[in-house]
Amino acid sequence: MPTLRTVYFAVEKDAPRIRQTDNSPQLKLEYFEEVMKDKASSRIDGVVVDACSAQIVLQVHSGIGKGLQRQLLAMSVGKIVNTCSKLMKK
Repeated sequence: MPTLRTVYFAVEKDAPRIRQTDNSPQLKLEYFEEVMKDKASSRIDGVVVDACSAQIVLQVHSGIGKGLQRQLLAMSVGKIVNTCSKLMKK
């Protein structure tokens, strides 16, 4: 006769939080800062952003002028992360 076993599944702790910015530059910046503060990945407009990517974006954002900051935050989140990572390589 087969015995039954109870199987318990652990809750996923690293599930990314989902954030929608509705193309708001201020919300994008706040979400990048939140990812850095919590050290937890988050899904921003469909793009998963980890703490390392958020740190790169915030470093580039703080190092450029106001006009370029507005242009940077006007991009989509995926383009922001790609552009900032390319700038950090140089």
